Amino acid sequence: MTQNTPENDQDYDHSEEEFEAQNFISGVAPSKTPGLERKLLPRTIAQYLGYVKTMRRKFLASSPEAHERDVLPVDLVDFLISRAPSLRPKTVINYRCGLLYWLGTLPETPDVHHARLVLQVGMPKTGYKGNKPKTTSTLYSSKSSRPRTFERRRFEKLTAELNRRMGPSPDQRKNRRPVELLFWLKAGLATGLRPIEWETVRWRDRQQRQLLVKTAKRKSDINALPSLKD
Repeated sequence: MTQNTPENDQDYDHSEEEFEAQNFISGVAPSKTPGLERKLLPRTIAQYLGYVKTMRRKFLASSPEAHERDVLPVDLVDFLISRAPSLRPKTVINYRCGLLYWLGTLPETPDVHHARLVLQVGMPKTGYKGNKPKTTSTLYSSKSSRPRTFERRRFEKLTAELNRRMGPSPDQRKNRRPVELLFWLKAGLATGLRPIEWETVRWRDRQQRQLLVKTAKRKSDINALPSLKD
């Protein structure tokens, strides 16, 4: 199976085959509705194709015999459905959106049509409503299953240690590190964003202890991932 590949995908083995597809450079999301086109940002397209590449790589790793034949679109769709119970809800949605976009860039064939049909009908748009084994969270709940809290006692112990290290020291760099780390931690609490969700961060005023953080989250972006209706 040939495959679109953005060069900056760090999760992709560049020894794998690469391919080009129509509409990849133009940034136009293929639409089955006449006269309707959804514009996508290049970074969104790169994300979609990155999801497909990651899925293909994992499929090949899980199926040795797949190396001896062409990987069909429906193979990746079936693989996603089989892996859904072990993936986080957002991951499943991302892979599904990536596959739908990628299938739209391929020539319409019976194999492509069948794969799209399985993806749209075989996976409920609103997700499976059952609970995961030994858990109480739904499989496709919008809430993350990962804990996002911490013990206040441990945090206070950490801040006390950082405050202790802020005392006078002949090494100015060593003295500055606990100060900046404490600001960094408090900025995370104040913004409600994990450091990985910071797009940029800079000091506005060191004396006033003002730190500017730009979020990388795009929940309401018009170029965000398409809705499940696709």
